Amino acid sequence: MLTKAEFDWIVSKVDPLAESVSAVQMEGGISSLIYKVALKTSGKIKYVIVRMIDDKQWLKEEKDLICHEAASLNHVGKIGNIPTPRWIASDVRGKHCRYPALLMGMLPGTVVLQSDNQPMWLEKMAKTLHAIHQIPANDFSWKYYAYHPLSNLRIPNWTKVPDAWRAAFAYMKQGTPAYEPVFLHRDFHPNNVLWEGENVSGVVDWVNACVGPAGIDLGHCRYNLAMLYGVSAAELF
Repeated sequence: MLTKAEFDWIVSKVDPLAESVSAVQMEGGISSLIYKVALKTSGKIKYVIVRMIDDKQWLKEEKDLICHEAASLNHVGKIGNIPTPRWIASDVRGKHCRYPALLMGMLPGTVVLQSDNQPMWLEKMAKTLHAIHQIPANDFSWKYYAYHPLSNLRIPNWTKVPDAWRAAFAYMKQGTPAYEPVFLHRDFHPNNVLWEGENVSGVVDWVNACVGPAGIDLGHCRYNLAMLYGVSAAELF
């Protein structure tokens, strides 16, 4: 539940005359507490989202997470061709909230993981990712880097095909392929895409956005699709 100080901060940033109505913690946040907050302003109910990052290790490794996501939302928001949350305010040091926090507008739609028409569902996600990669990226400050250095790769002791892992590692260590830098979401997968009916209504969770190779987004989404639905869905995507 949000504290009074957190409610007061949210109200002050949205509309000082607003009345706080409710706050519901949303599911899905692995490294963050995410709340859907209802405010009554000018006689109408307005919904906003507050994300508080409570993963201490992540904050230690990346001290600028809140600034990063705010910059991502503002960068994408300027383009206007991808539905994304509108940045409202940041509590970078957790002065008003329990943890560093970002306040943003709420997008319509829901996550869809079981589509009645998977080929259409995959195609529209692919087109959405392609559109993200068309966003101008030259002036964006955050650049791609590998989360896991190649020197840390180890063959898992549970595998029955160690030679396949060994061959994959050898291939990866040949070097990074040449690429044209594009704007990346960096965590694009079905849980971060919202739908209304058969149309994409928004893309959320922009805290990792950066400039780098398009294949990073493609590979990350393919991995998630393969784990959820099998390799055939990843191939179709």
